[in-house]
Amino acid sequence: MIQMEIDPRQLNFLIKLSKIPRNINEYKDRYNVIEFILHELCHEECLNLKKAAYFIDNHDFDCLHGVVGIDTNEKFSHEDIWQVPDQFSNYMKQLSFNNKVKELRTVSSKSFVQDELRYVKQLAQDLGMQDVSCSVIPLRHDNKGVFVYEPQAQGCLEEHDILNGLNFLGLCPLLF
Repeated sequence: MIQMEIDPRQLNFLIKLSKIPRNINEYKDRYNVIEFILHELCHEECLNLKKAAYFIDNHDFDCLHGVVGIDTNEKFSHEDIWQVPDQFSNYMKQLSFNNKVKELRTVSSKSFVQDELRYVKQLAQDLGMQDVSCSVIPLRHDNKGVFVYEPQAQGCLEEHDILNGLNFLGLCPLLF
């Protein structure tokens, strides 16, 4: 029998990811389920990010909308957000970084095809994020999900792990 060593960090990440589809389905009627999912993804046992901002980029209507922002420096008091959804929703309404991201409305990145990454990084700097990375996923209706994140000094997972988690955001309903 072959025994494999499993990185405990990777195992925690997989455990967190495995719970997300059930939570999306169970909380599908909440207007802000996407905030719950991004909060879970940023958690130290998951992607371990300092800050993260998620945008929807619609080339057809030439607009980029901020959807949700998480700043892990502003801790939520309860360990399991799914047990206290109303408290968590109120917390997210008060989170200044989340409000800044949601207020962001600008032209699509298609106008900056040559410098799309620089354009997105400039948006992140305008939000007070530093040393950011960016991932983009295709969404329904030819939209793009743009995920800008600031990793912790150490302990952030690989790009493919980030994309695996990020795709869950594309399953969440969006309300602007």
